[in-house]
Amino acid sequence: MDFPAKSLKRPFMILSIPIFLLLVNVLPLALEAESIKGQSQDSDLTVNLKIISQKYCHNDNVSFSVLMEVRLRFTNKSNNPVILSRWIINPLIVRVAKTPDLGSFGVFEDNAIYEGEVGKPYPHFGGHPDAKKFIVLSPGDSYDTIVQSGVVGKNSPIPEYGMVTKGTHYLQLGISTWAYLTSPREKSDLASAWSHFGKLATGIVYSEYVPFVIPENFSNPRCNEK
Repeated sequence: MDFPAKSLKRPFMILSIPIFLLLVNVLPLALEAESIKGQSQDSDLTVNLKIISQKYCHNDNVSFSVLMEVRLRFTNKSNNPVILSRWIINPLIVRVAKTPDLGSFGVFEDNAIYEGEVGKPYPHFGGHPDAKKFIVLSPGDSYDTIVQSGVVGKNSPIPEYGMVTKGTHYLQLGISTWAYLTSPREKSDLASAWSHFGKLATGIVYSEYVPFVIPENFSNPRCNEK
């Protein structure tokens, strides 16, 4: 899958946490990220990610966009069927840490929350999950899809929050399992109506941290803003 080299826009960001404030701030940080999206964390699914490709483009001499094509694999880790939308939008939460351990303590190089794509209007789903729109995952079953993500890189080796220097880093993505324009009541009603088919996934799933490398030299054309 090819995609245009467009620059990444800086979204709303939650600042990284000083070590001495970790115990006070890690939980509020997670809750704030979830409340912004109006979605809680989904405990029935795991998501593994694999970065398929990286491309680069720039608009100035200070920074550049790292554009990633990412394969996601959702797996039902619960003991009951899970109903998952086949339409998965690009990641809402993009976190970068120097190591997975630092990321687990809330010490990020970047922790960006994106508004995401415009959701589709709430359709009439009917009395059962449409196989064209949803997949019912039995315990242990998986579903793969491909999305686009990325980070903002920095030419200078001096660290700066929100811009990633060249070298090795670790990426974590927060993925929404529900992208339709629905009210909490509509989601609740649909989940109840379909409950005998499985549990409807409507929350956010966080991946594990995976490594990626920004090399010292790479093709870096000007970004296409069209």
